[in-house]
Amino acid sequence: MAVCYEDALLFRLVLLDGQIGYDVELLQEDATLAQYLAGLNALQEKYFDQCYGCDGCCWERAPLNGIDILRYVAALWQEEGGQVPYSFFLKNYGHIHNEDGVLDISLKRGEDSACIFLDKGKKCCTTHKCRSLVCQSYICIPQTERAEQLRQQIVNGGIDDLARRYYLECQEQGLPFLVHSGTGGEMNLADYPENGFAGKTDYEQVLLKEIVSSDLWAALWTPCQEQVLMMEE
Repeated sequence: MAVCYEDALLFRLVLLDGQIGYDVELLQEDATLAQYLAGLNALQEKYFDQCYGCDGCCWERAPLNGIDILRYVAALWQEEGGQVPYSFFLKNYGHIHNEDGVLDISLKRGEDSACIFLDKGKKCCTTHKCRSLVCQSYICIPQTERAEQLRQQIVNGGIDDLARRYYLECQEQGLPFLVHSGTGGEMNLADYPENGFAGKTDYEQVLLKEIVSSDLWAALWTPCQEQVLMMEE
């Protein structure tokens, strides 16, 4: 049982320690983050129950990236127009943890640890259509090691890029560098070099090959032509 999305990614159900889980292969060098997310959604829609009415993952840390914020801004302030800066969104809807200059940026949570966008009565997300990458990419079943590493490297790359965008915005506009928790410390921009998220405004622009390590890419990539031959055999 598998889902092949736009000949770019192959998601396959596998048995992991007696439980149904999933694996992923990349079939094209130009596979995008948008295709990855759409493929995961297609896998869930085809083989698993929808998560409406289940808020099990809505009480945990939800890391953000710059594209996530642009999507939230478009949904929350669509009628106002103009560009809402990252700093404004993070002040009101985010949580910035600074530990000795290392930033972790996530969605704000209430005192009970619930995500700020969770409707606790209906147990559903009030911004589901524009939910963040970490939420879209989460399926509550086991994953193979390479599938888990792919998701982790995508999420971590997005956090690092957002930290860079936020720092540069504060520097360029003379805004205060807001931090909500942690020991504090000066952020070193050199620790946050540009990656595959840099300058991108949409998931379709982000190439997976530009995010993941070379070792992980080698473990994930099966050229499409080879995959066709494998299926024929």
